[in-house]
Amino acid sequence: MRVQGLVRPRLQRRLGVREEYDPEGSLLRGRKFVLVCPAGSSERQYRKYRYDETFRNLVEVGTLSYCGVTEVETHIFFEVYWDEEATAGYLPKAREIGRTAFGRPHGIHTPR
Repeated sequence: MRVQGLVRPRLQRRLGVREEYDPEGSLLRGRKFVLVCPAGSSERQYRKYRYDETFRNLVEVGTLSYCGVTEVETHIFFEVYWDEEATAGYLPKAREIGRTAFGRPHGIHTPR
């Protein structure tokens, strides 16, 4: 079995997709995802070493798009572990992101 054959069903199961696995297609096709990611480094550090691009390529392209996801909103919260004031400010931001994801009020897209 190829690695892709292992990743897709495991990801679908973790995300709450309960239908039977179809090796020819993805049960996540057409779903929308919001990623809220805490980061220990500063935004400047992420941009300098292009971690933001690497993260997006790995997660959005390498994992989610492989599973059929076509629309992803990614939000990175910087200096989560070092700046307590910034960290405290992230909770309301995360709540607002979840409430207005993809221009839809009242929450993130939930699995069917």
